[in-house]
Amino acid sequence: MNHFQDEENRNDQTDACVNIRGYFKQYCASSSIHGFQYLGEERSVFERIWWIIVFVIVLSGCSFMIYKIYEKYETSPVIVSFATKDTPIYKIPFPSITICPVTKSVKEKFDYEKVTQKKTQGEVLTPNEEKYLQIMSLLCDDYDFETEAGNNSFINDYFDVLDEIKPDFLGNAINCKLLGDDYDCKDLFVPIMTDEGVCYSFNILDRRHIFNDLVSHYKGYHHVEDEDEEKWNMEKGYFDGVSIETYPKRALLAGASKGFNVDLVTSRQDLDYSCHAIQGFKVVLHSAVRIPKLKQEYFRLPLDQAVVVAVQPVMITTSEEVKSFDPEKRDCYFPSEISLKYFKSYSQQNCQLECITNATLHECDCVDIFMPSTYKETNLTLLQI
Repeated sequence: MNHFQDEENRNDQTDACVNIRGYFKQYCASSSIHGFQYLGEERSVFERIWWIIVFVIVLSGCSFMIYKIYEKYETSPVIVSFATKDTPIYKIPFPSITICPVTKSVKEKFDYEKVTQKKTQGEVLTPNEEKYLQIMSLLCDDYDFETEAGNNSFINDYFDVLDEIKPDFLGNAINCKLLGDDYDCKDLFVPIMTDEGVCYSFNILDRRHIFNDLVSHYKGYHHVEDEDEEKWNMEKGYFDGVSIETYPKRALLAGASKGFNVDLVTSRQDLDYSCHAIQGFKVVLHSAVRIPKLKQEYFRLPLDQAVVVAVQPVMITTSEEVKSFDPEKRDCYFPSEISLKYFKSYSQQNCQLECITNATLHECDCVDIFMPSTYKETNLTLLQI
């Protein structure tokens, strides 16, 4: 009885193998995959082995390519592509313009060249001369003299001195034209403190829309009059229903006649080549939400010359679908996804500046003048850096 059952099982297994072999031959004969038909035909062992090897190589190559594509998707799922359509120019704010006079002081108030000569000759400086020289040395090139300890020199002292001795930029800026209309330059520029000292910005957002409330500010610096309400941000653009004349300013037409024009004047008697060998102005174009850093990027406006700058904006937008990806995979953050200590909105530049500020505060127990700081931190010694 068991013998007959074993014979029946062997017959069933043989029939199953025959059926599978038949199905395989039928599949190979009907398949559109190149080379498969040779596996099912009655060919030599060498030919079958050859086509099996070819098939394995091709399958391995396809599997490897699929794996690389999947790996690329996992590591960088976001693709940056440039849209072919144009964006109306009135949807983009006019570039913010920050101008820094290379001349830092009026000689009637502080003559840097004269005081450095006295210092070189070993003459005794007055307390005010020592203090002003100490502060000006932070802005001038190649200062090699030692000054007395500045442990009682704080950021507000620095601001007070620079504000006192600065040239009258707003009085010397004339013939301001914006979008073809004449303006008083004093109505367009606001003073700000940068790593180059006192500079003047046009079309920059008010400090209340850039910094958090805990950040301290010096007097009326970086304050735009009558701009209490935020009407534009980097993520959403101009808010719905705002006027075409809203701030930050925007151009309606392209071209030099619809741009910005200003004539800058410097008093020759205030030129100080001992502080900076090249006199004139430093200019930087930037976004309205960005704090300019003139020591890193600028172009120079020499004396007795005219400079024309053409701007071709490139706007990169991010679709909302990208938010579904983990920030570690897309390698970026949306402004609403992360908060900063000093800034109201997150951006790469703001994050970098805050990191530098925190690192400086931690390592040196002080902050530089262009770094944001709280009211508590403004009492930290600046000149310990």
